[in-house]
Amino acid sequence: MSILDKISAPSDVKQLNIKELEELAQNLRKEILDTTAKNGGHLASNLGIVETTVALYYTFNFPNDKLIFDVGHQCYAHKLLSGRKDDFSTIRTDGGLSGFPDRSESEYDAFGSGHAGTSIAASLGYCAARDSADEDYFVVNVVGDGALTNGLNLEALSASNSKPKKYIVILNDNGMSISRNKNGFYRFISKKTTRKGYVKSKKRLVKIFGRSFITKFLVGFRNFIKRVFNKSDYFEKHGFKYVGVVDGNDVKELIDILKSVKYAADERAIFLHVKTTKGKGFEQAEEHADVYHGVGENLTNEVGSFSVALGSKLNSMIENDKKIVAITAGMKDGTGLSIVEEKNKKNFYDVGIAEEFAVTFAAGMAAGGLKPVVAVYSTFLQRAYDQILHDVCLQNLPVIFCLDRAGLVGKDGKTHQGVLI
Repeated sequence: MSILDKISAPSDVKQLNIKELEELAQNLRKEILDTTAKNGGHLASNLGIVETTVALYYTFNFPNDKLIFDVGHQCYAHKLLSGRKDDFSTIRTDGGLSGFPDRSESEYDAFGSGHAGTSIAASLGYCAARDSADEDYFVVNVVGDGALTNGLNLEALSASNSKPKKYIVILNDNGMSISRNKNGFYRFISKKTTRKGYVKSKKRLVKIFGRSFITKFLVGFRNFIKRVFNKSDYFEKHGFKYVGVVDGNDVKELIDILKSVKYAADERAIFLHVKTTKGKGFEQAEEHADVYHGVGENLTNEVGSFSVALGSKLNSMIENDKKIVAITAGMKDGTGLSIVEEKNKKNFYDVGIAEEFAVTFAAGMAAGGLKPVVAVYSTFLQRAYDQILHDVCLQNLPVIFCLDRAGLVGKDGKTHQGVLI
């Protein structure tokens, strides 16, 4: 019998020791891989966040505490640990579990999240409701796969320079959205380090001088130096205590950090930066995380023939007209534009998970004399209605939209239906 077989409720996770928790992570990874091979689904993102999910369930008390994912395709281990293990084989099938968090499916799914960018705004709303009702629980949201740079998340981050207590944002930093991240803000975040020497310095001072006035002076001086040389610390200025970077695939280290973070969050909102390996534990997915982000049955690649045809056609058109440019919102592989980047890099733009920006960016290009082609999944372009109308149509600008996966899309469920545009 595996460790996973013994888990019938989240409380069972808390009874395990570190060695057993590590074994549980491997059990979860095998279950995710086996089930995804049968049903299709989001593979690499779920394999990468297994240990982080285990550590969260060990440290917090769900569903009293609220766990919100962004994007929701990271939720498979969460579903397995929250009383849905016996039904997990039905995920993404007719009448089975959803491939994303769904409030109607379980009380553990605090907020539905099929699209990127929703978690911080929703979490702040939860905190406001909690504090208004004088309730007492933590709100934890896991932001990953490039979703942090979505406009809605950035709006939520910057709406106020103060954030509520008992609120924790965990950045699942795996260097990817669906394709590899190239966003400038993302690169800024990824350069942050734990500064272990800085962290250990206080311990050394206390060991040498005790908790005397000398220690207080030296720690104060060190903090002054920190402030001088970290003037651009985005998260500190927006109401968070930044902690990172932590190994998100190391259960022991992460549990130790989460215990400290949970204690600190009683006084201040925390932004915890964890580094994970997308596709961890499955060699092909680690080496080709973009290809194994979403897979069909038998782990086949889901990039369709229409997407491949689009990329090939655009390449041939660009050869004849260098004013043609291709734009994607973080999905160059799924939309077929990766081959445009390979052959005509100067005519290719990946704006990250930011559909609204992609549309108005294209409008500006068209106004300036270029011929932009925006390739995006239909379900995601629904978020750019205003930009299509206000910035393209009303100005009669020549922007071409190539919409993939329109209509009823089946297994990805209600959040991903492409019927509205």
